[in-house]
This record gives sequence, C-alpha cells and structure tokens, in this order.
Amino acid sequence: MKRQKRSLSPEDQKAVDVVLDHAAHAGSSPMTRMTTAVSPKRVAAVTKLLHLLDAMPAIDPPQNLAARTMARIDREQAERATHASQISMPSSAHLH
Repeated sequence: MKRQKRSLSPEDQKAVDVVLDHAAHAGSSPMTRMTTAVSPKRVAAVTKLLHLLDAMPAIDPPQNLAARTMARIDREQAERATHASQISMPSSAHLH
C-alpha cells in the first residue's frame, strides 16, 4: 500500500493555528482576538476533526518501544562515531 503525502493548505494551517491558540489560551482571556482572517467554515472543520481524533481510543505502544528506540539511538551514534573517525584519520596512501 502506497502512502500519500498530504499537507495542509495555508488557509487550513491558519485555521489549525487559530483553534490551537484558542485552546491554549482559553482560560486566560474572555476575548479571543484573531490576528488573521480565517474562514469560520475552516475553523469549524478543524474543530470537528480534532474532536473526532480526541474520541478515538488511544493505542498502547509496543512494550519494547523504549528498548528499540534506545538501540536505534546507540546504532546511530556508533555509525556517526565510525564515520567521524574515518574522516579525521587520513588514509595510509596519503602518508607517503
């Protein structure tokens, strides 16, 4: 199955920003000020989607996720160290 890469339009990005900013500052001020013009229809669609995502059951991560993550970090660090040492050590052909 091929995954499609999707991205938000600039208008939808603004709507997401407005909804998340409003949620982040909900208790701090009785008035929400919009700094950019955003379609109320887009804001409603974003709100609806976020409520739908919130209603989805949380999926527990695999029990070995932390161990796999740490192993991957260790492999990446080892590869970088090996690569760095190969770059900093001149080959024997250049020594003569």
